[in-house]
Formats: sequence, structure tokens, C-alpha cells
Amino acid sequence: MCGIFAAFNTESNIDIDFLKKINDVSAHRGPDNSNFYYKENCFLGHRRLSIIDLNDRSNQPFKYNNKIIIFNGEIFNYIEIRSKLISSGYAFQTDSDTEVIIKAYDYWGKNCQSKFNGMWSFIIYDEKAKSLFVSRDRFGQKPLFYLQVNRTFYFASEIQQLAYIKKEPDFETIQKFLKEGGYDSEGKTFFSSIFEFP
Repeated sequence: MCGIFAAFNTESNIDIDFLKKINDVSAHRGPDNSNFYYKENCFLGHRRLSIIDLNDRSNQPFKYNNKIIIFNGEIFNYIEIRSKLISSGYAFQTDSDTEVIIKAYDYWGKNCQSKFNGMWSFIIYDEKAKSLFVSRDRFGQKPLFYLQVNRTFYFASEIQQLAYIKKEPDFETIQKFLKEGGYDSEGKTFFSSIFEFP
């Protein structure tokens, strides 16, 4: 597992030191490398547990052209997708599925998701469009949570990262859990402002 964290604010600059601390809350998820990307209104943080292509060249955030990705998970059919992209003119510098994802996004856009078999949470920032693309696997095997504070959106692998920003308990959800045990939370968590990404 790896840990990802992002902050996206369309209005103001972001406190980088504060966000670096939040990224480090998930240090236990990725002991092999820690890094971040920051430009204008976007912060992308990553904690890496190296599994595919252990080389430093596959560290994240990973950049291709004007796109930057942070990724947690594994794309099981990345070799087949890589072959298709090579036949379409793409070249690869790593053996990672991370590079396959970002180039698949470059080629197919958001429809790249339909090509993937695996488990994932990833976020791609487009420097040119100044837009954020967020994706999670079909069965939600890889965790991803979000929080909105004013016009700033935060995304993280773990709830405690976002609770570092805002931690108002959702007593109704807590009560329902204690009463019923396993239940369909409909995206709610034990914190009123923090939700599970669909």
C-alpha cells in the first residue's frame, strides 16, 4: 500500500508546511519514499511502498508532460495496456504501472478507467487545464476520502489525515454503527465533513 494526499484550492495559495505534515500522517503506509508536488493551487503528496519497479525513477508524484499523478494500488493488466500504448507511439522510462496510468490518461482521457483491471486510488493534476481528476477502483478496495473546506478540496488515503484539518464527529453515524454493526454508510464516516470517495 501507498499513501496519497492532495489539496486543491481554486482561490488562494496553500500552506505547504501544513500540508507536508498531513502527508506525513500516513508515513506508515509508505516507508520507501516521501515526496510532494506543489504549484499554484495544487498540492500532491505521496508516501511510497515500492512493489513494482523498485527503482527511484518510479517515485511519485510522477510527471508526464503537463500531468502529475499520485497513485495507490496496482493495475493488474498494466503490461497489456503498456503494449497498446507503445503501439500507439508512447515510450516508457520505467517498468511501473504508475507510468502506464498517466500515459493511458494522456491517450484516452477519463475513459482510461475502463481499461484498468485492478485496485486503485489515483489523482492526476493537469497543469495546463489547472484541473484535478480523481479515480477509485470499482469495488473501493483502495481507500480514498475527501473533505471540502470552503472552496478547498482535500483527498487522502486515511481519514486521520483529513481529521487533522477538521474533526467534527457525526454522532448519528457513530450511533448507527454501534447499534447495527456493519452497515451501508452511504459514503459517510464518523466525521461529519469527511466522506468516502465513491
